[in-house]
Amino acid sequence: MAKAWWRKRLLRIYHPDAREGEFRELNVSGLIADCLAMQAEAVVIRAGGIYALYPSRVPYHEIIPAIGQRDLLGEIVSAAHARSLRVIAEVDFSRAREEVWLTHPEWFQRLASGEVARDGAYYLTCPLGGYQNADFALPVLREISSRYGVDGFLLKTVGFAGYCYCDTCVAAFGGPIPTGPSQGSWEQFLRWRMQAVANQLASYHGTITELNPESIFVAELVGPQDPVRAHKAAQYLPALARSFSHLVITVGDPVSARSSRWWVGLAADLARAVRRKRSPVINIARHDPSFPRASMPPAEFAFYSYQALAHGAGIKATTTGLPSSQSDPRTMPILVEPFRFMREQDEVLEGMMPIYDVGLIWPETAFHRAFCQEATDGLRGECLGLYAALKAKHILVGLLYDEFITAKRLRNFGVIVLPTAVWLSGEAIEALTSYVLEGGRLVLLDSPSASPDPGFLPMPEALAELIGTEVGVEARIAPYMLPTAQLPPGPQIEKRKSRPLPRTLSEIIHYNWTREAAQDGLLGVRLGRGLGPVPLTLPYRRIKEKDGTHVWLRSARLQEAIRPVESNTAEIGEDPLLLVALAGQGLIIYAATGLGRMYLETGYEDYATILEAMISHGSTIKPYLLTDAPSSVEVTMAHWKLGVVVHLVNAAGPVPLDAPAPVGPIELDLAWDGPAVAHLCAPGAAPQVLRCHEEWNRVRITVPRLNAYAQVVVRSG
Repeated sequence: MAKAWWRKRLLRIYHPDAREGEFRELNVSGLIADCLAMQAEAVVIRAGGIYALYPSRVPYHEIIPAIGQRDLLGEIVSAAHARSLRVIAEVDFSRAREEVWLTHPEWFQRLASGEVARDGAYYLTCPLGGYQNADFALPVLREISSRYGVDGFLLKTVGFAGYCYCDTCVAAFGGPIPTGPSQGSWEQFLRWRMQAVANQLASYHGTITELNPESIFVAELVGPQDPVRAHKAAQYLPALARSFSHLVITVGDPVSARSSRWWVGLAADLARAVRRKRSPVINIARHDPSFPRASMPPAEFAFYSYQALAHGAGIKATTTGLPSSQSDPRTMPILVEPFRFMREQDEVLEGMMPIYDVGLIWPETAFHRAFCQEATDGLRGECLGLYAALKAKHILVGLLYDEFITAKRLRNFGVIVLPTAVWLSGEAIEALTSYVLEGGRLVLLDSPSASPDPGFLPMPEALAELIGTEVGVEARIAPYMLPTAQLPPGPQIEKRKSRPLPRTLSEIIHYNWTREAAQDGLLGVRLGRGLGPVPLTLPYRRIKEKDGTHVWLRSARLQEAIRPVESNTAEIGEDPLLLVALAGQGLIIYAATGLGRMYLETGYEDYATILEAMISHGSTIKPYLLTDAPSSVEVTMAHWKLGVVVHLVNAAGPVPLDAPAPVGPIELDLAWDGPAVAHLCAPGAAPQVLRCHEEWNRVRITVPRLNAYAQVVVRSG
């Protein structure tokens, strides 16, 4: 049996979000021609929900008044299929007209006051009510699929519009709906509503694939840049992973772009963390909701698109209105360019699988259990900062949700970075402990943001024993952290010693390290080279070291001065802040505070340098990829069927980008076994052969110049 058209592909989806008036005299053949010119393989067409784009037999599913009784959906599907263009039907069951509310008030969301929830002229439906399920939504899905043979469905809005207190929800929850975190059933309620949404969407998926097993089902999910909105909607990726064919994550707005340049990559990595072998799709929101006629600059859209490709994600591009109605002449050409490049590189992109050296634990459980918005925001900031710091140092990082921590998954990574341990389950703690004792390396940061109260929550006993110190709950503050005065000499990395690139993901080899290198203090040497007092803007946990503990950073104490800013009298304090402990066959590197949030808030490179040193401590073998690219260039690496591909995404320039500032040359040092052939592939340019300098299990390649984006495609020579 042939696999569905959308499997193992980076999808190219175009969505002409037509206004109602544009349907009145729609030229179907012209629309299809415009969509084909976009180089897309599938087009999204509004089909049903509040109004239908065809004469429907489902009660309350009235046709759009502007088209009379014209079967516009049928015309579009026939014309598209005739030219091998796939059609994804967009449906929106999140709201309904007043007449539906008056007839079936039990289908709608209720506020805590008992009033019905509204959005302008429409009434908001409940995900558990009949309208979004057996009484309306499921019949509409069956009707569109069986009548028109569409290639899939896109759900416009997913989940709740805030907390719902309708009778259906009360009955399904099994008791009164709590109104806040102070009530004992709050955590149970949050878990219940997330699972309720996942179950509802799974029923959609089952209904669609029962009628057509090759049909795709996707929805526009909220990206990591807007966690509050995702929380209100009860969108939880680990629960939703099996409810869709692909996860489509929405990213892209002017405000979030200024807080991070890597939202697209993070969204794709979070999706990969729940479905490793299924490529996600990035829905690039090009418009500011306050100014729907104005778009992000073309270079910014290109940057988002190429970042999606670098993380193994497809692209969904949307225009407000039909292609022929765009008032900005730059719109259509800039949308075409990424899709055209994807078609040219289809052989490389199809089935591409990311390569990781380091696993960053994403503590989603802690975000939900902290019960305090300030603590949740602080811990989320710690994680975002760690992700940004790892990107700045070009460390190949993958994500692992805290609730998915198992011995099997941990073995996929050579190093694990853990932002906090205080909310972990007993099973996760046991898996991490075994990982270290059996030879893994754990970088444990102790973020003070994980506690909703002053001070620290208790450290799990098993991890405290691995650290080998007395770990308390007292929080202290100091102005700086300093390297210890005496740094023992450390071994040099052997230049020719390396490791072959794994040919399958099951052959991943951990970062190699030696106990001698760990004990001799390679980390201390790296931290001591040019590292002075580092600002300490967060509290730290007070710990008491034991004999034989290797401490590399301590708190600083300052002598009193009339003008402290002019004082140069920072001295090593008594409190250890960063230490190294051997445990079984493995290694744990512990920081008594967080580094990510300080990096996120200040951009101070020393925090990223410390994190990099913690990860590479004791290593005698190079990672898969080394590069001298600036931190403004994101570098990722992936397998493709004939070798590896390195992605280079250039963010050098203003925010948002008007045009990337070219950089180069860039040196790449890759793990590789045998002769190699490399090509530089960039949008709008012919492939360029790059010279390969081969060493023992390595290959060095120079990229002469990087504009917006490029792929270095390597295969056996």
